[in-house]
Amino acid sequence: MDNLTFRFLSAYNQIDELLRSQQNAADNITFSNLVRTGAKSNRLIKKHKFALLEFSKLRNFLVHRYDQKLILASPTSQSVERMEKLANSLASPEKLIPKYSDNVVMCAATDPIGKIAQLMREKKYSQVPVVRDGIIIDLLTAHTIAMWLAATLSKETEFNVEQPVADVLPFSEDKHSFIFINRNANIIDALSLIEKEYKKGNLLQAILVTEHGKPSEKPMGILTLSDLPALRAEL
Repeated sequence: MDNLTFRFLSAYNQIDELLRSQQNAADNITFSNLVRTGAKSNRLIKKHKFALLEFSKLRNFLVHRYDQKLILASPTSQSVERMEKLANSLASPEKLIPKYSDNVVMCAATDPIGKIAQLMREKKYSQVPVVRDGIIIDLLTAHTIAMWLAATLSKETEFNVEQPVADVLPFSEDKHSFIFINRNANIIDALSLIEKEYKKGNLLQAILVTEHGKPSEKPMGILTLSDLPALRAEL
């Protein structure tokens, strides 16, 4: 057996074992069925579903031909590398921490909006978690500030830069714009959460990573909409 075929079959078998273990599947369940079932809950499998199904056909062809001592084809290096990457990603999905660890800047509900808006402009932040009594209660976004300004100006009154952040938060149009996740979560977990919330009609602006995924814990990292392309590229 040539090296490429050996590597391809090794990666294929690794994926087969991982899917079989995750689904607690019996030995008579085919690889194709494992892929179709896995695609319903696993973002990585869903993205590569059709490629895996095609690779399954290639695997069957290779095994049967080698059993008959006929070497009529060999997988390409690109196919082998793709299978190996998938196998590694399924076995050890990259964790959000430390990749997305960051010193997350937060503000208090009592902070003056002018001060926080200036901070957001200087740091080019589009959102800042809001804390009250040590608990993250909301997410102040640039859009919320814009809506507050529009409402204030429509009344033909001057806006007060000393007004507390808490007074601005009600102008948010989305009350479900952020969610918490624990530090052991991986990229697949994060994307699955985003998709789950989207199906509920919630477009997440941020995912806050804390030790145990609780609002009472200091964020260790934050993922925003701008991180989505990079997250998807990891799959």
